[in-house]
Amino acid sequence: MQIQEFMTRNPHAIQADDSCQHCAEQMRRHNIGAMPVFDFDRLTGMITDRDLVGGCMAAGHRASECSVRQHMTADPVTIEPWASIEEALAKMADEQVRRLIVMENGGVAGIVSLGDLAVHAASSPDVARALAEISQPVRVPV
Repeated sequence: MQIQEFMTRNPHAIQADDSCQHCAEQMRRHNIGAMPVFDFDRLTGMITDRDLVGGCMAAGHRASECSVRQHMTADPVTIEPWASIEEALAKMADEQVRRLIVMENGGVAGIVSLGDLAVHAASSPDVARALAEISQPVRVPV
């Protein structure tokens, strides 16, 4: 199976200079937990609900005064739509991410999450292994 068969197509996105509050409002409105971040028409990052809570709010910043750029992950991990589930799982494990931005012809075609992969390959031992590898802590708690 290829990623394009079950990715979320045309994901909602946000601009890097938008406020974190606007970003959170958009996530709630669309019931999503991550968005590609653009600097005008160039993909520049990815922001998640966890970035907003752990980076902006937990640090005591006002979401209305912080920009998405300040809390996003720059240089997001991407994959092609024709990649296999195994390739996506390996990339997620190597990069320790739960979502990949799917790029096609220089543009964002979709997003695929670990949850998407788990639903479509639930019986695969690769999913369980990837989840374990992705979930390994990489940072020392502050």
